[in-house]
Parts: sequence; C-alpha cells; structure tokens
Amino acid sequence: MLSASPTTHGHSTPIDLSKQEVFEILRNTRRRYTIHALKRAEEPLTIKDLSTLIAAWEEEIPLEDVDYDCRRSVHTTLQRSHLPLLESKGVVEIDEEKSLVKPTPLLEEIDVYVEIIRGREIPWAYYYLGLSVLIGAIVLAYAVDVPWFESLSPYSIFAFISVSFAVSAIIHQIVGRRMRLGGLEEPPMLNQ
Repeated sequence: MLSASPTTHGHSTPIDLSKQEVFEILRNTRRRYTIHALKRAEEPLTIKDLSTLIAAWEEEIPLEDVDYDCRRSVHTTLQRSHLPLLESKGVVEIDEEKSLVKPTPLLEEIDVYVEIIRGREIPWAYYYLGLSVLIGAIVLAYAVDVPWFESLSPYSIFAFISVSFAVSAIIHQIVGRRMRLGGLEEPPMLNQ
C-alpha cells in the first residue's frame, strides 16, 4: 500500500492506494501521460499545457502542431474524467481557480515501470528464465562429463554464471530507467 499524510492534499484521512487502485489509475493512457508529465515538471502545470502536451504525445507531433480541436478534446476528458479520478486517489491536487494541476507526494511514491515489448523482443522474465536454463544445462553438462565441458574448471563456470547475470542485470537496469514514467522527456510508450 502507498500512503500519504492527510495534510499533504487536504483530505481528512490518509489516502492508501492498493495495487488494484494503482492499476485502475494506470489503465488509461491519458492518465499515464498525465503522471509522466507531472513527474517531469518542475512546477504545477496548467490544464491547458497538460492537454497540449498529451495531445502532442497521442498524435506523435510537435507541441506547436497541436490544433485547438485536438487539445480541446484532451482538455475536456482530463477535466471531466481523468483529473477528478487522480485527485480522488490523492495523487494530484487541482486548483480550479488557477486551472493548475500539481503532483502530491503520493504521486512521487508511485514508481511506475512500463515494459513494452516490440516485434521480436521477449519480456525480461522470459530472458532470465532462458538464461537460467542455459546455465543449468552448462552445469549439468559439466557434472556428467560431456566432452569439452569436462575440460572447464569450476571457476570458469562460476565466472561465466556471475558475469552473465551481472551484465544482464546492468542492461536491465539501464533499460528499466528508460521505461519508468517520468524517466525521460517523452513517455516510455513513445520511446520505441
């Protein structure tokens, strides 16, 4: 559970988010884009600026090419649906008077990793499973004295295992940083 203090965003009781509520928030692309934009922003965003930014990401066009109708469509759904939900969950504060949206400390606690698989890529879980099976096969081949494997030393097998997992973990960490909401300039869904 994630929680924020009651004084942080004006609620009389602390707000706790279950995994189900976090998934509900993340289920919609515009809410993910909103979270990404707010995590990147150094100050609160106007709903107009947020709408323009999200419209540009959705249309995959530069900010200056976003037309009024496109921005207005995003603006309307943000105001009527997405921002009220995010505010009710305690992850944003909305200043209706100034038309500003700002993240709460709870939003900063939500560290969202988006795993995007393209074409022939495999998920990281399958990669590590495959690596484990490969290493298991090598160890088994060594244990039963399969030719060529019998000439390896236990230290060389251990070094191969260690280096394989270390290099994989480093690459996974680098890729993981790029796949976090708020991690790069554009949302991870567009960086493919």
